Amino acid sequence: MYATTRIHLERGLPMENIISKIAELLKDTKSLIDFEEQFKIFMQEVFTQLVGDVFVKLDRMITEQKLEEGWEYCRRDGRSIQFLFGNVYFKRTLMHDRGEIRIILWMNG
Repeated sequence: MYATTRIHLERGLPMENIISKIAELLKDTKSLIDFEEQFKIFMQEVFTQLVGDVFVKLDRMITEQKLEEGWEYCRRDGRSIQFLFGNVYFKRTLMHDRGEIRIILWMNG
C-alpha cells in the first residue's frame, strides 16, 4: 500500500498532503501496530525527501557564491547517501577555481 501512495514534494512540504496520508493510514490499517509501522515508513520517506531538498538548496547557495567569486561550473552529478532513516538522493555541483586546482565537491562522503 505505501509504495503506491508516495507523496510528491515540490518546493516545500504541503502539510495537507501529510495530514491526508496520515488519515488514510489510520483508515486503512487494521490495528495501531500496523498504523505505527506504516506511519514510521511514511515519515522516513518524508524526512529523506526533506533532507535531499536541504542538500539541493545548500548546493545552490554554494554554487551561486562560488560563481560570484569567479569559480567555473564543471557539471552536476546525482548523489545518494544511505542514512539510518533512508536513502537520500540529491544533485551536487562540481566547480573549480580558475587558474588553480581547488575543486568544490561537497558531500563527497
